[in-house]
Amino acid sequence: MALEPKDKRNYGLIFEFKIGDKNSIEEKAKEALAQINEKKYDTSMKNNGVSKVIKIGMAFSGKDVAIESEVE
Repeated sequence: MALEPKDKRNYGLIFEFKIGDKNSIEEKAKEALAQINEKKYDTSMKNNGVSKVIKIGMAFSGKDVAIESEVE
């Protein structure tokens, strides 16, 4: 999911979601963040003038969640 700001000076947000079991959600969150970078999901947003992007990889197992993020 990508949320592009109307005001290009604000941060854009990119989310990638994964599902795993309770023991693998930390690794799945890292995989989700890596997928954002590998597939360059931020390209369209940057081409539209958004220079600041927060990338968030989230993994779920029931009500348990793990999150990895980076800011560009």
